[in-house]
Amino acid sequence: MDSDGEMDTDSMTVILGNRPPVIAGVQITPNVGVTASSSLSCLASVTDDDGEVLTPSHSWMINSITYTDSVLNLSPSIVVPNDTVSCTVDVSDDYGGSHSMTQSVTVNNTLSNVDLITLSSEPLYTNDTISALAMLSDVDTSQANNLTASYEWHVIDDSAGGADQLITGVTGNSLYGGHPTHYFGKNDEVYVIVTPYDGLQSGNPLTSDIVTISNSISSTPFISAEGSLNTPAIVGAEDLICSVDTPAIDDDPEDMVYYTYDWTQPDGSFVAGSLTTTTSDSIPMTDVVGGEWTCEVTPSDGQDNGVSTSATVLVETSCYSLDFDSTNSTYLTTDFEENFTNLTAEAWVRIEDYSASNMRILDQDEAFQDFWLLGIKPDGKPFVYLRDSSAYIF
Repeated sequence: MDSDGEMDTDSMTVILGNRPPVIAGVQITPNVGVTASSSLSCLASVTDDDGEVLTPSHSWMINSITYTDSVLNLSPSIVVPNDTVSCTVDVSDDYGGSHSMTQSVTVNNTLSNVDLITLSSEPLYTNDTISALAMLSDVDTSQANNLTASYEWHVIDDSAGGADQLITGVTGNSLYGGHPTHYFGKNDEVYVIVTPYDGLQSGNPLTSDIVTISNSISSTPFISAEGSLNTPAIVGAEDLICSVDTPAIDDDPEDMVYYTYDWTQPDGSFVAGSLTTTTSDSIPMTDVVGGEWTCEVTPSDGQDNGVSTSATVLVETSCYSLDFDSTNSTYLTTDFEENFTNLTAEAWVRIEDYSASNMRILDQDEAFQDFWLLGIKPDGKPFVYLRDSSAYIF
């Protein structure tokens, strides 16, 4: 408007260019500790200087496979350890402006687990082998069929005051207690720690229950019973001896072996013994009566008795028998008597086996020449030889 009150107008049009949207950042949650069972969210911060209200789109990429949900639930069927999971956010406006940004995370290995440990059933003894059966699992199915485990064996040693001892050099699923290792013995407690391995990492260890080692009883010895001088023994002439010929063995190295000698007399009465480390016992001749005696020997380690064994010895009275064989002849008397008028010998004879040569039952020598003898022929028939000068009559 001028001083005269007159006014003029004019106009101009300016067209503003489109300003594209901007993604300030993309964040995957969680972005650490991602495993094959994680749920991932992808969040983006989008701005537009033109004030447009924009809705971004999300896409996930795993091993060239695309997933379009904003929340991605992982599982062992779509990922394995060390896979890369990417989230891409795209945004565009109505005027052709757009922006894209990608963020990635790495799938971590899931540690394997020991679900159950089963040890060998009790009772267990010093020379036994303890085995551990471990059930392993892993949520990563690509590794679940290839799991291995290491075994750390421990012995709580009773003889060492209950000290917990780690068994070195044994990483397998069994532990042998016998010689020469003697890893465990009676009253010891044994357990194992199992650690799984999936090929990438050691997993979560598990400790087993404890098993207790039982006392091993001593083995049964081999024994014999006999007279101290003769077989059969003769009443009033000798002691009776019960001997351990092959000693009992105890698998527990700290145990000593004891014996108890119990005698049963011919009339059934009992002579009880007591624990001893000696390997023989005797009945003095003054206490010996005729008949069959039985010696029973029971081994013991001082804690438990082993299995008993017994032997018998026959004691002859004043009228007794003799056994003859072709190797070791036994004589009723070896005294040579001269100038006898009459000699009578009477006996019951039972022939169990006879040789091809004549078997002498009664033989009277004069100057080492057969004076007369009674015997059995090879055909089993009896014979009598009488010496008359230089000839035999039979």
